[in-house]
Amino acid sequence: MIQIAVAPPVRELLEQSVLAEARGRLQKSTYLSLRRISCEYLHGLLTIRGEVPTYYLKQLAQTLLGTLDGVAEVNNLLRVAAPQSRFGQ
Repeated sequence: MIQIAVAPPVRELLEQSVLAEARGRLQKSTYLSLRRISCEYLHGLLTIRGEVPTYYLKQLAQTLLGTLDGVAEVNNLLRVAAPQSRFGQ
């Protein structure tokens, strides 16, 4: 019996490629909070979710990912939340 591998549609390949590049950029960041951001991509819209400690990092993530080929828009759902003190202050 001969099995023929069927390639996923081009759109799925593009989505996987954009997500891989977005995640790669975040993982290379020196900011640990950017490494924890989750990404979803569909039809040119990249949605990012997670928590960052400053508005600067929220904007940095959007700028970093908005320049990816295939991304027409970034839906930035990052929440800015100051890190909790270890001493409960």
